[in-house]
Amino acid sequence: MLLKRTLASFIFCVCVWPCLSMATIYKWVDKNGNSHFTDKPTPGASKVKLMPIQTYQPIEAPSFEHSKRKAKTKPKQQGYSSIKIAQPKNGQTFRDNQGMVPINLVLDPSLNVDAGHQIQIKLNGVVMGKPRTTTEFTLYHVNRGTHTLEAEIVDAHGKVLGKSPQVHFFMHRTVAHLHKIPAKSLKPAPTPSLPLSAPVT
Repeated sequence: MLLKRTLASFIFCVCVWPCLSMATIYKWVDKNGNSHFTDKPTPGASKVKLMPIQTYQPIEAPSFEHSKRKAKTKPKQQGYSSIKIAQPKNGQTFRDNQGMVPINLVLDPSLNVDAGHQIQIKLNGVVMGKPRTTTEFTLYHVNRGTHTLEAEIVDAHGKVLGKSPQVHFFMHRTVAHLHKIPAKSLKPAPTPSLPLSAPVT
């Protein structure tokens, strides 16, 4: 008999609970030991504490077309917020009979070598040598006088992605026979562990 009453109470809870989850449920037991449930207050009845019903919202899977478009989307090309020539400084004067000018660049963010980005130097609007992945260069045989200097970042196809502000500098040379040598040689700055090689003319 007790098993039947327990089973009847369980079936009632399973069937009625979802419908009355937002209402107050009362339970009372009659003189025969039978459990009763109601949504109306009854003398001798006690409130039944109902646990909240768990719900599940299925996640919508992306469509095939959406996945296809996402796969075809090319990654955004890295931009540069700052391209600056730290050396020479604007208005700087060099006194060197070989016409040597060291160049140092500061980039933010750093050069994206993985994307094929490189740096090229322009002296008086003319590109010096081939683009490189270094931020340090040395110009040789720069004629005396006033010159302009720019640095450009190019991609693997030679497209200019950004450039530095133009810098002016002055070159003083005292040896007469060196004055007419064109500024055509461009080399990366040598590392301290290697001997300084002679400039290529």
